[in-house]
Amino acid sequence: MRLLGNSYLSRFSKPLAAYNRLQTALMKRFVAKGGTPEIWIERMAPTFRERYGWLFGDAPRAAPVPVRRDRDPRSRRH
Repeated sequence: MRLLGNSYLSRFSKPLAAYNRLQTALMKRFVAKGGTPEIWIERMAPTFRERYGWLFGDAPRAAPVPVRRDRDPRSRRH
């Protein structure tokens, strides 16, 4: 994990950019293999944060965001 993270740090000038690019690359691979963005957000993103949060130092932990999947946002009544 350190090797992969360090390779992204060496390619991007800002640590947060390295973190975001690595997360994007891994998410694209996950989706290409049949995963969904919703599953990534619920299950994989917290693990990713634990493993690669060191990329941008001791930033405060983000608050978990609940994911609602009970309705389609296009079907909202105004």
